[in-house]
Amino acid sequence: MGRVYKLTGFVHVPLDLIDRAVDLCKPCYQGSYKVENLGDMLSKLQTVYGPVFRVQIGAEWVVLVDDMDDIERVVRSAELEEERGVRLLPKSKGPLDRLQRRVDDPSLSWLNGGHTFSKKMREAICFHVNSFDVKTEGLREQERIAEDFICNLQRLQDSPTELQNLCARYAYESVGHTCFSQRLGLLGENYNSDRERQNLLQCYQTVVRCLGETMTGTRVLHLLFEDPFAKRFREAKRTVQDWERELVREATMTKIGENGASLEGPSQKSLLVALMDDKTLSDQEIQDAMHSIVTAGGDIISNALQMMLYSLATNRDKQEKLVTELERTLTPDFEIDIINLNCSDYLNAVVRESLRLHFPLSAGGRVELANNVVLNNYFVPAGTHIVVNSRTAAKNPLWFNHPNSFEPERWLGEEGDKIPSQAFLPFGFANSLCPTSFFSMQKFQLALVKILDRYKVDLPSEYHTEQLETVYTPFLAPKDPLPFIFTPRDRSKQPRHITFGFPGIPPK
Repeated sequence: MGRVYKLTGFVHVPLDLIDRAVDLCKPCYQGSYKVENLGDMLSKLQTVYGPVFRVQIGAEWVVLVDDMDDIERVVRSAELEEERGVRLLPKSKGPLDRLQRRVDDPSLSWLNGGHTFSKKMREAICFHVNSFDVKTEGLREQERIAEDFICNLQRLQDSPTELQNLCARYAYESVGHTCFSQRLGLLGENYNSDRERQNLLQCYQTVVRCLGETMTGTRVLHLLFEDPFAKRFREAKRTVQDWERELVREATMTKIGENGASLEGPSQKSLLVALMDDKTLSDQEIQDAMHSIVTAGGDIISNALQMMLYSLATNRDKQEKLVTELERTLTPDFEIDIINLNCSDYLNAVVRESLRLHFPLSAGGRVELANNVVLNNYFVPAGTHIVVNSRTAAKNPLWFNHPNSFEPERWLGEEGDKIPSQAFLPFGFANSLCPTSFFSMQKFQLALVKILDRYKVDLPSEYHTEQLETVYTPFLAPKDPLPFIFTPRDRSKQPRHITFGFPGIPPK
């Protein structure tokens, strides 16, 4: 058995690793990375320095791991921490940490390994998202949102930028409705002339971009004074939170109306109302959860959907195989429900394979150890920030043959059963788990089914032979808008209207 080393500072690192540790400082202190290429930098460092190493990201030192056994230990440690209710003692905060809070958003601290998005909140959201009431009331409107997405797609004037923007509009509209049971108005016919709705979308996107830069330490001047970056971040966050507070107020009025008053408001039971009924959650926890889900969820789903379309466009055989399965399932008189969607094995395999190949995070979930852990023969003390590099784990040839190929079949049958759960963590884990993980699959499924039922999706020939350039913003996205080609499918009859419902509930 190898020796165990302490990873608390350079003096404790073995002599043969001192130069390695010093080298790891250089990309961070010299500012040679940006949000856009952080994922590539971390993957290269993981290749050079092995399955566990220590590096500075922003203002903090973290330990990155990508070995499957180490990931399992970290995940288990994080889960035990929550089960036991362990909370680390607050550390002394230096001036840099105090200044950092000027632009940090506590409601999105799960992005950076914070504890705001607690196990209690995640369990409540998981329960309510999968509850009978929320599904039956919200699913039909989600289907209409997907239909509006297709209608807008038909009106596009062959503009890649417009299509990229449309994916964002669909994602934020869909996630917003899940939260509030109200349409945000991002897919309306008058959107192009509605400056208020356009500004709302831009503000959500600005908040996410700014968070990415503050988390990775690529912006530092805002720590010292109110620079234009900090001002832009603050104004965008104020706009979206004012909008969200108004939706919360209307939801509250609706609850009052249910008790006797005649007040207008959301007619369907939303995730927000469901959480308000949960007496174990505070109002601030609920508002933070709504802000977190819409802000980050819209961006993740928007970008991931584009990458799924790219995967299908550049693998036409996989696209037609998926269409064949959907045609066998979605007969003209068949009302598909959420259970049937989840039972569509190849559709789910396509989504999972695209998320694996085009990993949405620059690395993976981030947690703070509550207990001492040995990782790859290194003793890592409690309080250390660990980043699980799920991005490299998802391309580990030990678990994925031809890891750089798009092969949805790997998720099916016995081969799929052999893939460890820790090898595929696209939405993080424990307290770093992205809250959209509870319903994102539904958003992807709806959009893909609607698009593929109407169109063949393709890209110009150069995209079939050249590797796609991607960036993190902070979630993975194409570097440039993709010029998708949507060719109407040859139907012998009128396009089918696919209705999504819930078993036993007749469609309206």
